[in-house]
Amino acid sequence: MTIALMKDSTCLGALKVTVYDRFGDLRVTKWGDQLTCDDVQDLLTEVMQVEESEEKAALDVEEKIEEGMEEVEPNE
Repeated sequence: MTIALMKDSTCLGALKVTVYDRFGDLRVTKWGDQLTCDDVQDLLTEVMQVEESEEKAALDVEEKIEEGMEEVEPNE
């Protein structure tokens, strides 16, 4: 696994780690090589694109819900 160290959306560096998953209990079992931000830039770009895509999808769902609420007449 690669862990990017971030502060205020700015990359400070990254690490390779080995993670052991024991029924959802995650533990780092090996700390690997340090990486530069340049080493993980493609990965960070991909993560940002996925986050933007998920945010857009959530906003689209919210908009559809609001449109549906406008179409419903309140009971008198």
